[in-house]
Amino acid sequence: MDGHWKAFALTFAGLVTTLTFMGIASAQSPTQVPLFEQFQDLNPCTGAVVTYTFSGTARIIEFDDHFILVAKGSVVTSDGFSGSFNRQFVVQGDQVTVLRFHDMEMSGATGQIIMFGVGLFVQISVQGQPVVSFLQFSGLRCVG
Repeated sequence: MDGHWKAFALTFAGLVTTLTFMGIASAQSPTQVPLFEQFQDLNPCTGAVVTYTFSGTARIIEFDDHFILVAKGSVVTSDGFSGSFNRQFVVQGDQVTVLRFHDMEMSGATGQIIMFGVGLFVQISVQGQPVVSFLQFSGLRCVG
């Protein structure tokens, strides 16, 4: 898993953990919190290390022992690419059971697109024990 995925996955995993322990996820009505994350990683279109800045909101919806965290917003790079991101976590008890990633940034100057494509994690448990686990990430790539 490249640096971008690690950084962003850890950010949201940390948010999920924090919300769980703070009890925010147990609220009866949806909760919305602001998101901001900044880190350096490779731009696959230029080969340069750039700063990625993600800003947006996370919405937490709780029911029974499940909660869903949906995060979306905009992302810009220090070298002029911009676009949007969308993340979804489904948490059952204290386990992430579904995780979806998608984001894409485009350069207005060159028309090139940084794609993080689709990432997907699904885990199905029976009586608390994982019986099926699937992980697929398309990875960082340049299109155009």
